[in-house]
Amino acid sequence: MLLGSVVMPLLVLLGAGSGEREAVSPSLPATTLLAVAAAQELPPTIRTELDTFEINVGDPVALTVTIEHDAGSRVVWPDSLDLGSFELLDVIMLEPVQQDDRVSSAVRLIVTAFELGDLELPGFDAVVVGLDTAALSTDAWRVTVASVGRDESGDIRDIKGPLDMSRNWLLLVPWMLALIAVIAFGYWIYKRRQIAQKSAEQVLPTSTIKPPHEIAYAALDRLAESDLLGKGKIKEFYIAVSDIIRRYIEGRYSVDALEMATHEVLHGLEGVGLAFDTRITFERFLGDCDLVKFAKVRPALAACQEMIPRARRIVDDTKVGDGGGEEGEGGEGDGEFREGIVVSAASAAPSRVREEGGG
Repeated sequence: MLLGSVVMPLLVLLGAGSGEREAVSPSLPATTLLAVAAAQELPPTIRTELDTFEINVGDPVALTVTIEHDAGSRVVWPDSLDLGSFELLDVIMLEPVQQDDRVSSAVRLIVTAFELGDLELPGFDAVVVGLDTAALSTDAWRVTVASVGRDESGDIRDIKGPLDMSRNWLLLVPWMLALIAVIAFGYWIYKRRQIAQKSAEQVLPTSTIKPPHEIAYAALDRLAESDLLGKGKIKEFYIAVSDIIRRYIEGRYSVDALEMATHEVLHGLEGVGLAFDTRITFERFLGDCDLVKFAKVRPALAACQEMIPRARRIVDDTKVGDGGGEEGEGGEGDGEFREGIVVSAASAAPSRVREEGGG
């Protein structure tokens, strides 16, 4: 067809007689005729390949479609496919391959079927767009889909019975011994940790133990350095100095002063045999603090500055071992506790960890 389209114009141009050949030859040389013949585009061709014609149910089968066309053309593959009884699993666009002025564009379709028998994989159309638009169709293929689980004769195999496994109980003995050893080791670790924890709770390092009056002195020094009064935080200051004396009472007399109202503290001090004059000193000090804490009394600066010296005098007069103070009174409450009072300049709320000694 293409040869005829090239030869026929040549015969017409050359003519039947020699006179005509002489008239044509000067105007259309041979090189021009060859260029005209080369300009004619070869039509696109399509080729389909199927990798197998017999599959089991659900097995994939690959259909490769290759279209050869001119370099100036492109292939437009269909957006959707009607594959009949087959289902599309994947679409793989292959890299185009160019040879001279021809290009091979290919696509690979991975399909499968879940119906038995001889099924038809229908063809589909693809369009080549260039100087001319051409529509090409693939071939339809017959694929045999067989069932799985058949024997050589084609019948479905019977279900196998349960597998008989011989039991050798001696093989379990090492595993049982290993399990017992792991459990015993875990119990031993647990008991060691439990004993160590109890020992740590019972044995308190002597380096961390201080008598109540030393802890109170240190807390009063930190309170004096906090400059709460300079910042105008009078209520916070009174709360802090009251807590210091209440903690001192707890360590010195084993009275839970932090958890009690002032009258309850005084009753507790009376119960441990504290002298009346000393109880009056505690009452006046804690009462002055309560007025600021609860009655919103705002004392003068001089009275505020006197609170720390007053607290020191109370500790001086009642600390353990003081010959002129309260030694011997409330001796059953004498005790020591771990230093843990922290006075914060921001909140002035002391926190502590108390460890009672003899009470």
